[in-house]
Amino acid sequence: MFFPPKMKMRLFLLVLVLCPCVTAASQWQALSEIRELAEEFAASMNTETSSRTVQAGTLDSRLRLKNCVGQLEGFLPPGTRPGVNMTVGVRCTGATPWRVFVPVRSRMTGLVLVSRHALARGHSLSSTDVELAKRDLDRLPYGYLTDPRAISGRVLRRPVTPGAVIIPPMLGLAQTVRRGQTVTLYADRAGVRIRAAGKALSDGALQQRIRVQNLSSGRVIEGIVRSEERVEILMN
Repeated sequence: MFFPPKMKMRLFLLVLVLCPCVTAASQWQALSEIRELAEEFAASMNTETSSRTVQAGTLDSRLRLKNCVGQLEGFLPPGTRPGVNMTVGVRCTGATPWRVFVPVRSRMTGLVLVSRHALARGHSLSSTDVELAKRDLDRLPYGYLTDPRAISGRVLRRPVTPGAVIIPPMLGLAQTVRRGQTVTLYADRAGVRIRAAGKALSDGALQQRIRVQNLSSGRVIEGIVRSEERVEILMN
């Protein structure tokens, strides 16, 4: 259908009046693009990007920024350090420059040892007491364990609830030697071998230093627990 030029112009203006969204949709920068760039920039700040997930916070839906005809760039504001929670700047370098700041949170997750069931203080741990479960590693400031072999020979210093992360401060060494127990004292130095019967004067875990008494001489000396029956004499 043919329309005279003046009629075409009137129809075009009518469309603009009835549907202002035609121009509004294209003149503002999409907030989703700003968030995506902030996430990409934050991810580049982490050396463990393969094990981290990065998520930008929401932006005010009322925010209106001119559609960038240049390049969008991410940057760290002065004084900001990469971390779990940080603020990332996004700026437009086009003819109408602007910048906005986006809150970003990054999370590192991994498999760590957790308890299968409730465990009492003093319980000697075994592989049947733990399992691997995914946890937020950034929320474990006191450390964590990933190898079930690391709990071998360890006892709990405090009760543990089901599903709790097993952390190093929870673990103590099992007492290998008990106070009053008869042990074998020994030392091997420069070809000289010493063997004697002794008595432990305190409890001791494997590789722990304790005081012992030589039953032959009555002398009190220090030694290192090497097994349930043997204590190595410390010689200067």
